[in-house]
Amino acid sequence: DVGSVAIYDPKGDPAVLVPNCATVRTVDAAVRHLPGRVKWTPYRADAAAVMAGWDAICERLLILAERGHSSMIVSHETADLGTPQRVGPAFRTVLQQGANLGGGAASITAILASQRPVGIPKIVRTEALHFACFTLADEDDRDTMAHLMGDVNHPEWAAWMRRSPLPMNRRWLYCGPDHRLELHEPIAMPGLLRETGRNAQGSPRA
Repeated sequence: DVGSVAIYDPKGDPAVLVPNCATVRTVDAAVRHLPGRVKWTPYRADAAAVMAGWDAICERLLILAERGHSSMIVSHETADLGTPQRVGPAFRTVLQQGANLGGGAASITAILASQRPVGIPKIVRTEALHFACFTLADEDDRDTMAHLMGDVNHPEWAAWMRRSPLPMNRRWLYCGPDHRLELHEPIAMPGLLRETGRNAQGSPRA
């Protein structure tokens, strides 16, 4: 309900809008809407400059954080925002220090999604605290997520993740800072999760 939101949405999907959110096509327009809520869908001709553009947006949010203004970044295709080994300096600062900015008075929360996790920047994977995974048809993508979402008490479940893409029914896997892998049913209402249990077939379940 408070703070700014900057959304990267390369497809221009109206479903990703949040309330009171402007939709823009240029970086300059996105920066002008901050503080505020803005969804950036770049022009196709600007695709080669997406990494630099996203860094300019992150730089603006860092300046706001120095003034005590908290915000959130949301990416719907994180592989566009850097290479596997490199991201822009402002985006890197958000990833590494986002929870404690402006002398602890502000924070930048990051929600970063990708349909191809094998291609996202390494720093995104290593700095993340929470992982959620839906259906992944590609074996390399499943292998990437299995490395990230290993269960500390059941390492054999990583092999299950690699060979078993989830069905296309919105079931999803979650692994948090406690390194426990959980399989959840589709969420009927935001914020309401079923109690987590485990089945007898050697895989996590909700």
